[in-house]
Amino acid sequence: MRFELPRTRVLEAIGRELESTPVLLLTAPRGGGKSHLLKRLFDEGRSRGASTALVQLEPVSGSPETLDSELSRLAGPILGRVAASGTPAFDSLLRRLSQRRAESTLFLDDVTEIRTLSYYPGVEEPLDKFLAAVESGGRAVLTSRFSYWMGKRFPELPLRSIPRVSSAELAEAGASEAELIASASAGITVHAVSLAESLEDGADSIESALARELSPGGRIEAECRASLSELLHRARGYGACKTVLYVLSDEEGLKLTEVARRIDRTAGSTRDYLRWLEEVDLIVARDRRFYFMDPVLRVWTRIFSRGTPASEDDIRREVEGYLQGLTPPPMAVAEDKEPAFTLPAREREDFID
Repeated sequence: MRFELPRTRVLEAIGRELESTPVLLLTAPRGGGKSHLLKRLFDEGRSRGASTALVQLEPVSGSPETLDSELSRLAGPILGRVAASGTPAFDSLLRRLSQRRAESTLFLDDVTEIRTLSYYPGVEEPLDKFLAAVESGGRAVLTSRFSYWMGKRFPELPLRSIPRVSSAELAEAGASEAELIASASAGITVHAVSLAESLEDGADSIESALARELSPGGRIEAECRASLSELLHRARGYGACKTVLYVLSDEEGLKLTEVARRIDRTAGSTRDYLRWLEEVDLIVARDRRFYFMDPVLRVWTRIFSRGTPASEDDIRREVEGYLQGLTPPPMAVAEDKEPAFTLPAREREDFID
């Protein structure tokens, strides 16, 4: 990634939070910059000589034994003593987490991956127990892409939404057309960076940059394809949920009964489909109406859900319609403010002043 966003104010705000909140959960949609911020926090702590460890949980949470082994390898110096021989791996890990050094800080990326351990015999409610062990030890910063589900499942866990990238941040980083990038990308880091780099590479307008990146082989096209595939496969009712997304890509802001009518299903079953899509943060409910969490993903869905390959004219037409609808640019904000992600179905104050 050539274009670098400093996100200085966000990092400073997280630091202030950790002074009074020893455990903090950072959430954002896929591509919202969670892993990047966690790595920055870890690097800053290490440069000060602090006792820290960074673990990306998704690749090491395949089994209790692998998780115990890899956490011991990556964070062993700050964990508690090894449990007695014969102790089940997950129980041993929980004990070591809860007894870790009080002055240490553990950075754990994608903490919701711990849920998958429930498929192993003898491992019940693994995420609940893992979070309890983390909270009973030293400081920790966790991330999750599933803000809706985590907020409902663990309402007492200090949860903060990572603010969207603002036009002021983009301008500070040297991006041209900063307000247009912030608006067109919906402030989602991965989209904003792709558009900024596309303009640097010679795209003559935000429209041509977005069309290029949404075309086959483009970075935003690849990200949207991967995002939809990953999140839909995590949701229940894959086929029905995909159909609901196609309906919402055609017309957003529908109520439950309107969605049910369009997919020819009962209100009860449609309510389930919508809830499952909310649980993986693909859609958000506002005033009982449903919208894509990522508006760029909605454009991608409109382009590539036709059943036939999208032409250049198809892509250009969808991009033009999307950009024309951004009036005024919703992400154009005052220089001294940061917009925050809106988390569905609950009130959460953002932690940026």
